[in-house]
Amino acid sequence: PIFQGDIVSTGVGSELGILFIDETVFSLSANARMVINELIYNPSSTTNSMGISLLQGTFVFVTGQVAPSGGLEVETPVGVIGIRGTTVGVQIATFGGRTSIANLTNPDTGETGSFTFSNEAGQALFSLANHFLEVRSASTDPGVPSISSGQDIVASFGPALNTATHIQRSISQQQNDE
Repeated sequence: PIFQGDIVSTGVGSELGILFIDETVFSLSANARMVINELIYNPSSTTNSMGISLLQGTFVFVTGQVAPSGGLEVETPVGVIGIRGTTVGVQIATFGGRTSIANLTNPDTGETGSFTFSNEAGQALFSLANHFLEVRSASTDPGVPSISSGQDIVASFGPALNTATHIQRSISQQQNDE
């Protein structure tokens, strides 16, 4: 079990997939750290929320029920990602360097959603597949995302995306079996 306030981390050569109660999936690469700030979920509610802080490493997350019905906010060292439903890749350098953010196509569903990234200097809308942005500080305007090549996306987020979609397939299989 994972609880509010927990720090989740991976070590060298490891990876971790987390399935939350609302079916949001987080995949962490080696040497990644995140904090579970909040998870409020009731399937019949419209005021659900989830707050996660990503500290370092590579992450891919596939939104579940909280994002469209309430709000999912993911904090990074350089700003906040506000999500209503999509698959997102984030890569945070270990020592205060760059943070890369990408809007990913979900390989199982073929869907690409949209989200916003904002910090104290501005806001960027990610609305297309492979929209990619690199941000170096919270006080730098994020600018406009560009389209990254599929090869670059796979190189940056491929293993974490594979873990996340493997978990999604397991959920679908369990639901079909029931």
